[in-house]
Amino acid sequence: MHCSTSFALYRLPGEKQCFMVRQNDPEPMQLRAMADLEGKSGFVLAPFELSEDCPLLVVRADSVTEVSLDDIELPQPQELNHSDIDAEQQQYYHDFHTFHDNLLNGHFAKIVLSRRSIESTERACDPCGLFKRACMMYPRQFVALVSTPVSGTWLMATPEILLEQGDTPGTWHTMALAGTKPASDTTAWDEKNV
Repeated sequence: MHCSTSFALYRLPGEKQCFMVRQNDPEPMQLRAMADLEGKSGFVLAPFELSEDCPLLVVRADSVTEVSLDDIELPQPQELNHSDIDAEQQQYYHDFHTFHDNLLNGHFAKIVLSRRSIESTERACDPCGLFKRACMMYPRQFVALVSTPVSGTWLMATPEILLEQGDTPGTWHTMALAGTKPASDTTAWDEKNV
């Protein structure tokens, strides 16, 4: 989906209400460093690694409206025209064994593999409908649909707050990512999760 405006539609964990953040002009703010967020407000879309090609984006909150999840229509189910799934699986299998050998040889301490699959449909997808479906599938996660002319359109669901500005200027808080400590475990955190 190519978009000529910047917006973010998000739903907090366990909520039925969603919020639509829009800005008046199409281009989001493009920042070159996390420190540039100081004093800014809006919905932040950040790459794993900032670069000239992948800046930190901020959708300014020129307008914020509350939207009921019930008011968003679900799209009709549609069949996907699968890409070559066998070739994708073979490539993943090959990559796994290559990296597994490197783990065993001590070249890497940890690796998280992923794969990309490109699918097509007979008719255009409805991003807001997919957002609602994600909210229904993941009721206890933060779900967001973000679209800008710079980044394209992203649908995400996550249980973690990556970065939150504290009450004192210049202070930030985060949650552990990929932590595996059970909630019932009250012992001290191990080195991995710290």
